[in-house]
Amino acid sequence: MQKVYVDLTNTCSYAKTIKTTLQNIRNENQFSILFEQAKQMSSSDIVVPRTTGRQTQRSNVPGETAEIYYLRNVFYPFSDHVITELDAR
Repeated sequence: MQKVYVDLTNTCSYAKTIKTTLQNIRNENQFSILFEQAKQMSSSDIVVPRTTGRQTQRSNVPGETAEIYYLRNVFYPFSDHVITELDAR
């Protein structure tokens, strides 16, 4: 998208396609597939980070399993942020 010969119409089309794709994969079923792939690629177990009762510097939404924890604290916030930034641009 940073080439000299790419025009604004194509760039907007690419951004809409990316936004639509992100909105379509922003659900628990798709995250489960991604999480399973991450577990297969990882050399160690994926565990829930230590959480505290009161946290002020980062997200601390409780999750019973590592999958739920990362869904709530990483996947949803990140995908929402990217979708919002694509809308703004």
